[in-house]
Amino acid sequence: ALFGGYPSLQTDFVGARFAATDLTGRAGLAEVLAVRNYQGLKRMFAAPDHIAAVLAAVTVAAGAGLPEIEAMTGLKTQGVQRILIWLLKYDFVKRV
Repeated sequence: ALFGGYPSLQTDFVGARFAATDLTGRAGLAEVLAVRNYQGLKRMFAAPDHIAAVLAAVTVAAGAGLPEIEAMTGLKTQGVQRILIWLLKYDFVKRV
């Protein structure tokens, strides 16, 4: 299969816990969003302040799960999951 070497995972994050990764020496969230230019390309998957809120929640409450992140951000499950997928992809957060 053409894309057989690409790892993929489908999940709903039930029971998953998250923590922020160490960003020492790396670009921060604002810099990555600016370089990716999602807004300019009209491909924004979530508002930048929502992305920042989820990252902040995970940073403050290491080991937080989906219910805690939703409670701390006021965002709905689907939005939080979409943001978590992106944060995982760019190594801003990790599963613990």
